[in-house]
Amino acid sequence: MDGERAKALVDHYLELGGLREADGNDGGGTVRAWSPEPPEAAAFWGEHIATLTLIDQFEVFKFLPRKPKKQ
Repeated sequence: MDGERAKALVDHYLELGGLREADGNDGGGTVRAWSPEPPEAAAFWGEHIATLTLIDQFEVFKFLPRKPKKQ
């Protein structure tokens, strides 16, 4: 997947009110939703992002907001 398509998926997900954030660094990590998100955003994630290959999911995760680091 190219970066433009990955960014478009994330942009649409966030427009729907998606709350997931990347937790980790570019070498690996996880994605978390710290609060319940709107059903539309959850459905979009399940249909368009969760079904991608792991490699394509990693491309998408690069465009998610980052969880602030604890200091």
